[in-house]
Amino acid sequence: MTSKPSKRFLQALAGETLTPPPFWLMRQAGRYLPEYRATRAEAGSFLDLCYNPELAVEVTLQPLRRYGFDAAILFSDILVIPDALRQRVAFKEGEGPVLTPIRSAMDLDALDISGLHDHLAPVYATVKGLSGAIPQETALIGFSGTFAHGAGHAAQIQRLGGDGPRAAWILSATTLAAMVTLPAWLGSL
Repeated sequence: MTSKPSKRFLQALAGETLTPPPFWLMRQAGRYLPEYRATRAEAGSFLDLCYNPELAVEVTLQPLRRYGFDAAILFSDILVIPDALRQRVAFKEGEGPVLTPIRSAMDLDALDISGLHDHLAPVYATVKGLSGAIPQETALIGFSGTFAHGAGHAAQIQRLGGDGPRAAWILSATTLAAMVTLPAWLGSL
């Protein structure tokens, strides 16, 4: 027999009806919070903020302090995965994320999984830091994505023509390999 989860958010996910229901928002940390804007300015760039465990923990905690949400959302970005695979990623002010397109088999072959977990070590350190920093009753939510996340990436794969199915398979397998090996890597923190 499994025990009842202690966090309200997890109780709701287990199917329990709660009054009031747990409260959390996607994109909890963000431009609407003045303290976020100050921390973001301190970090320098958006990716620098994602890769700075101390600041990423702080930004994750800010909305909890202000609003008392039932779940914290890990401050990071799905594009740290392509960045870790050595696909060039930049966040341009007023424009959003810009990735070097994958237009050929050579571009696809240039993706490198070998240093993925070392590159993502600061994100893992953020998770570890949050485990002791968020209130005991608060759940921690993470997220993931794939290269096919969004129409723009799917269009990149289609432009590869005959290599499209191979590209989709390689990109999906690479992302899956990253996610499957993550728990073992996190155990070493």
